[in-house]
Amino acid sequence: MSVGAKIVEFGCGNGRDAWWIAKQKMEYLGLDLSMAAVEQCRQRFGSDCMKHCEFLAEDFSAPELLLDESGGYDLVYSRFTMHSVTDDQEAVAISNTFRLLKPGGRFMVEARSTRDPRCGVGVRVSPNAYVETHYRRFLELHTTVTRFEEAGFDVRSACEEVRAAMFLSDKASVVRVIAVKPPQAPRVSNSANTASTGECIVGNDGSKLFDEGIENTSLQ
Repeated sequence: MSVGAKIVEFGCGNGRDAWWIAKQKMEYLGLDLSMAAVEQCRQRFGSDCMKHCEFLAEDFSAPELLLDESGGYDLVYSRFTMHSVTDDQEAVAISNTFRLLKPGGRFMVEARSTRDPRCGVGVRVSPNAYVETHYRRFLELHTTVTRFEEAGFDVRSACEEVRAAMFLSDKASVVRVIAVKPPQAPRVSNSANTASTGECIVGNDGSKLFDEGIENTSLQ
C-alpha cells in the first residue's frame, strides 16, 4: 500500500493497527460496534495521526452499511473480527467489502481457524461456533476461499497457519486470506481445482499488514 491509500478496518478495537497504518500516511477508517472503543481511539490519537484517521461506530456486517464510496477503497482489512460474526453476517460483510472496494482493491482477512486450540471449547451454538467467554466461529479454509470466490473475488493467497498469532498463553491458529476485486467481471470459482498442501491452498504473497508493524495483543 502506498502513501494516501484508502483503508477500512473491520473492528478497530483499541486502535492498535490503526496507529501503524496511519504512520504510513494512509487514509484510515476504523469501524467498531463499540462506541466506547471508538471514543477511546478518538481521544488516544494525536492531531498528526488524526489527519489520516477516522473512527465510526458501525456494524461491518450490517446490510445497510453506508460509507463514502465516491472513490472506492484500496483495502478492507479484518483481523480477528470475522470469527466474531455468524455465517450469514460473514456473507453480508463479504458483500459489503466487494461493494466498497475499487477495482483492484484488496480484502485481507485473518481469523481463528478450526485448528485453533479454542475450537470446541465452550457451548456449541452452531457448526464450528462456540460460546466460551464470548462467541467465536472458527473458519474452515476451503469453505472460506469458496465464499470469497463466489462473491466475485480473485483469491491470491489462502493459508491456514498453526500457532501463527501468539500472545502470552494464547497460541492462535488462523486462516489468512488475501483477495482482490477483479478490474473486470468476476472469474468463475476455481476452488474445486485447487490442491491443498495442508496449510496453503492458494499461493502465499504475504502482507506487511499481517507480518510487520503489528503486535499480537488482546486477541479475541
